[in-house]
Amino acid sequence: GVTYKAFDTNLRCQVALKVIHPRYLADESSRARFLSEARAAAQLRHRNIASVFHLGSKRDEYFYAMELVEGQTIEEWVHHKGPIDCPIALDIALQITRALTATGTRQFVHRDVKPSNIMLCSEADGAIVAKLIDFGLVRDITDQSASGSPVRTGFIGTPDFASPEQFADKATDARSDIFSLGVTLWFMLTGNLPFDGTREEIRQKQLSGGLPIEQLKGIPRTV
Repeated sequence: GVTYKAFDTNLRCQVALKVIHPRYLADESSRARFLSEARAAAQLRHRNIASVFHLGSKRDEYFYAMELVEGQTIEEWVHHKGPIDCPIALDIALQITRALTATGTRQFVHRDVKPSNIMLCSEADGAIVAKLIDFGLVRDITDQSASGSPVRTGFIGTPDFASPEQFADKATDARSDIFSLGVTLWFMLTGNLPFDGTREEIRQKQLSGGLPIEQLKGIPRTV
């Protein structure tokens, strides 16, 4: 998708308008994923999830309007300012945990929790509010194939933050999102990744490598 800052002429407010990228308009699977994303996000009303207001189509082009979150992603914050102070990072992680609890009550798995999919914005009192965005890879864990097994489509996600079951093309549930949030917290605290490299190298390091604990120097031992 492509997201624009737009003005809703009916509600008279600024919104984020997401449309399918032109190169994917003819791809039925991309259109289905876009609709799935919009409909999943629209079912979720939570302080830590960007809200969807409207889904529409024009000349077979789908679009949806959602809450405009003014701020920056965790990825942008870390790249511009360095690692996030421990108390703030833990608070952000807690907020996204609440967002994932909300997705779990709807039987959804996000499958792409990562720093670039978490927006940080400041409220009038200075408090930082974290919002989970981009439900393009969301899956309803109640979906079953005709054989009664979860439908699988090969690896899907972002390798640096994907869970071992995503690499193995196994069924995912809330634990997969928890794993990705853990890697995201590690990135917030250190500015680094516990495992990096090619997709295959990351998979092998997850299975056989020890965590680079030295990256956590200066982080309280309880954390």
